[in-house]
Amino acid sequence: MNEAEIKYIEKNARVVKVNENKILYSPDEVCEQVSVILKGKLRVSKLFPSGKEQILKYLQEGDTFGETLVFLKVQYPAYIIADTTAKILEIPEKVIFKLFDNKTFLVSYLESVSKKMLNLSNIIEMLSLKSIKQRVAKYLIDLYYSQGSSVINLKKTKKQIAQDIGSVREVVSRAFGDLEKAGMIKLLDKNRVKITDLKKLEEIILKS
Repeated sequence: MNEAEIKYIEKNARVVKVNENKILYSPDEVCEQVSVILKGKLRVSKLFPSGKEQILKYLQEGDTFGETLVFLKVQYPAYIIADTTAKILEIPEKVIFKLFDNKTFLVSYLESVSKKMLNLSNIIEMLSLKSIKQRVAKYLIDLYYSQGSSVINLKKTKKQIAQDIGSVREVVSRAFGDLEKAGMIKLLDKNRVKITDLKKLEEIILKS
C-alpha cells in the first residue's frame, strides 16, 4: 500500500485493546470488520453451557481474520478470546472495499483467503481420519513435505498439536510413543522428530 492508503486506514480503522481471557467477539455478533492482531495472541474457541472450552486454534501477532465473514454479514462461528493481553486493528468493510482499488492489495487479499480455504480443507481431511494415530501420522507427513527434511521441527507443543487434530495431549503423546516403538519415527527432543520409515507412516493413513 502507498502512504495515502495507509493514512486512510489509520483514519478510518480503530485499535481495540483486550485483556487476557476476555472475549473479543462472540457468536452473537455479526462480523463487520477484518481484524489484524497487532500484539498478543488470541484463541478461537467453542464454549459449552457446562463451562467447558474447546480450543479450535490459536491466532498470533500478524494474523488476520474475518476476511470472508465481513462480506457475508454473518455471525462469528466461534468465540474469539484473548489468550494474552492483545491489541487488535479493526478495519471496516467499507475501508476494505476502498483498498480493493489497489490491484496488488486485492490479489494479496484473495491469496490470503485462498490459503485459509486450503487450510480448512486440510483440517477436514485430518478430522476424517478415524484414529488419533492416523491423524498424528498425517500431521508428521505434512510437516515432512513442507519442511523438506526427514528431521522435522514440530513448532508446536503436544497440547497445541492435540487441539489441531481434535484430541488431547495425553492421547497424542501416546500416539507419538506408539509410532516410535513401531520404528516409524524417532523422538530427538520435545521439538524435533526424525521420520525413519516414511512408507510405513503413509500406510497407517491408508488403513480404514
